[in-house]
This record gives sequence, C-alpha cells and structure tokens, in this order.
Amino acid sequence: MKSLLDLIVDSSSNHLNSKDWAPKAERLIKNEAKRYFFDGKIDAFVQFIFGEPNPEIQHVFEIQFAKIGIQDNLFLQNMRQNILQEVETHHLSKDIDGLLKLLGYEHLKTFISLFKK
Repeated sequence: MKSLLDLIVDSSSNHLNSKDWAPKAERLIKNEAKRYFFDGKIDAFVQFIFGEPNPEIQHVFEIQFAKIGIQDNLFLQNMRQNILQEVETHHLSKDIDGLLKLLGYEHLKTFISLFKK
C-alpha cells in the first residue's frame, strides 16, 4: 500500500518540487484529522477524504495548502481520487478504520474504539 506521502506526491502536477512541500502537506492532513477528531467531527472528515463533498472542509484545506505553497487548484481533487483508488485497490473500508490505516495510525484503533458507542 502506498503511504500518504506517496499519494500526496502523485497528486501534484509539479513532482519536481514535491520533496519540499509534500512532507508539510502530509503533516497538515494528519493534524487536521486530529483536530476534527477532538472537535467531534471526524465522521465529516472521513467522508470528505473518501470523496463526499464538504465545502467547509475543502475551504480549510485550500487555505492551509496555500500557506505551505500548494497553489494547484486540482491538487485536493487529485489527492482524494488517488486515496479512493488506493482504498479500492487494497479493499479498505471507507470509515475511521480505513482512514487510520491510510494515515499510518493503525495503532490508535483500540484508543478510538473507546469513543465509539
């Protein structure tokens, strides 16, 4: 399975400079996931990452990506498409468990289960 970092690089139309900003984009995505989790909005984040439109989350990402130098308007769309392709290729679930695997946070699965009803 490709790492999130690899999916980010594959999503860019400018692969040459990706070594500079791709790790920042990976950290940004992981930090946003944590923020949405602790704000009690992880389900909306999961749905967004796996393809469901959410203008609020999209706007947050566009602003955050612009701050680290990603000006490509198609980047977020390409990234989500690459994530969906990876999820389908590896038969991951499009839920919190699939997101944890994608982010490399599988070790948190037990911790997260404490918060599920």
